[in-house]
Amino acid sequence: MRALGPPRGNFELGPCTLGPRLNQTPSRVTVYAARTMADEPSAEIIVPPDMQTGVYANLGVVSSQTPHDVTLDFCQVVPGEPNRPPQAIVVARLKLAPSFLMPLMQTLSQHLESFEQQLRSQDEEDSP
Repeated sequence: MRALGPPRGNFELGPCTLGPRLNQTPSRVTVYAARTMADEPSAEIIVPPDMQTGVYANLGVVSSQTPHDVTLDFCQVVPGEPNRPPQAIVVARLKLAPSFLMPLMQTLSQHLESFEQQLRSQDEEDSP
């Protein structure tokens, strides 16, 4: 798997305890360590306080594509007025390098597979 920039390899994200970043106290800044499969620290991912809650999206679309980037829009679909279609309001727009898409899709697929396995094991435990 190929990643962009200096970090290389397959990554797993997990919380870690590091000192303050961005002039914030540790309790107000979330810091993650991205680790390669060899468990070598390769990047710190810092989530500023104003982004920690994230945004909800129930629709994602590829809004444009060039040889150099792909733009993904994440939207919240809200009901429209009578006789009008629902509206999709963009809540986040990401511009990604095409070379980053395959590693991202593979990581999402792995996480979805793990989540589905957890659901299946819970269903088996709940079954009589």
